[in-house]
Amino acid sequence: MIRRNAGLGGKVIEIGSGTGINLFSFHRQGIANLLGIDYDTDAVDFARNLSEVIGYDINFQQGNIVDLHNIVWAGKSQSNFRRFSS
Repeated sequence: MIRRNAGLGGKVIEIGSGTGINLFSFHRQGIANLLGIDYDTDAVDFARNLSEVIGYDINFQQGNIVDLHNIVWAGKSQSNFRRFSS
């Protein structure tokens, strides 16, 4: 379903991504523009390290869903996040 809706060039944000297992699966399916957000710093650190070790370019951010204005999409500001979400 994600691949059908996001397409290979689409973007996927997973809120509550934990250690990133779903995003790693999406990456293997060919979806390359991925962002994982989780409140747990240890889970985000684990996901970032694993992503680096296996060579996947996935953006993991530590944050609170209530505080989305501090979340960054691939080094870009919230204004780009708004464009993504519309």
